[in-house]
Amino acid sequence: MSGGKIKGAKQRAIQFASKEDGTYDAETGEPIDYRDGFQVSFVRPEAFDKLTDEQWDELSNHLAEKYGSKEHIGVYGGVAETSFRVNSLEDARELMYDFNQESILIWENKHLIGTDEDYKAFIVNPRFNENLEVNYERVMRKIRENS
Repeated sequence: MSGGKIKGAKQRAIQFASKEDGTYDAETGEPIDYRDGFQVSFVRPEAFDKLTDEQWDELSNHLAEKYGSKEHIGVYGGVAETSFRVNSLEDARELMYDFNQESILIWENKHLIGTDEDYKAFIVNPRFNENLEVNYERVMRKIRENS
């Protein structure tokens, strides 16, 4: 693993699964609420079986550095995942497509919930395939080749 600062991310995700739905600061466990940017994860269900703790940390560190984000834990329906806040929609889409994510959270639009305005808090991935597994082995190989 390259010398990143995120350690124990997979186990944190597992521990956070009992929290209420939301996005949390991975270090403090406190809920996070941004006014802008986009939130996306690299975690699909198979990640828990296919990535070791060390690989999860390596991938988390790589993505945090690439996108200038810190580690977050998102919880939805009792499932927790490592996620990242990115500034550009282009970066968010790249993450969404690369890791077959169902959607991107748009922080700004999340705050319009409960208003009469027409909003969408999520950008849905038109390419999302519930049955498509991410090839994490290939992802890890590519990261190591490029570092």
